[in-house]
Amino acid sequence: MTAAASTSSGLDDLRARIAALQTRFVELGTRAASAAEDVRSGGTPPSEELLAQLATAAQDFQALRDDVLETAASVEVVLPKPADRLVSLLDLVPVVDAMAATLANAELHRRHEAGRAAALHVIDRVQAIVHHDEPAFAPLAECQAAARSLHEDIAASPGSESDVIGWAERLRPFAALLEMLEGKGAVDDERFTQLADSVADAFGRPLATAATRGRLRLG
Repeated sequence: MTAAASTSSGLDDLRARIAALQTRFVELGTRAASAAEDVRSGGTPPSEELLAQLATAAQDFQALRDDVLETAASVEVVLPKPADRLVSLLDLVPVVDAMAATLANAELHRRHEAGRAAALHVIDRVQAIVHHDEPAFAPLAECQAAARSLHEDIAASPGSESDVIGWAERLRPFAALLEMLEGKGAVDDERFTQLADSVADAFGRPLATAATRGRLRLG
């Protein structure tokens, strides 16, 4: 089985194969039970066709089991029981469920880490802001100190869904300041005023005024 089986579509395929084989097992089981009754009552042996179909079903189960185990190994999922004890279709279902949960968690973690990286990138850009005339411009220094504190919080956070939402809210005024500096001429007056108000509310009017008057730039 290829790496594609580790995707959601791959797991859906495994589920479909389990369901289809289960349907075959039910049908073959009914026929095998009838054949067994014939053997008991009159000694009529099972047909060659039925025996061949039973053998094929057993081979298909083994192939399915091997694919499930191979995929589980690629996803690095912990099996609910030892591999040599996965001897039925019912044993395979929890393995596929465990893989689905593992992949879902991995995707969630990837999104959270992407959110962390984006947040830290915003903060790094804020750190690059300089004042044209006053290298030690106090309002900017205070803003950048707040950015460094947020950087530490984000770097140390486990990065849960609520963390990512919280980062976005705390980053809003920093992003507003960056948009003011980068959006000159591209931002309409109403939007620019909204950005300035956001910066003023978070960091004080002097910083917003300096950005409005073009005294700040990205270094």
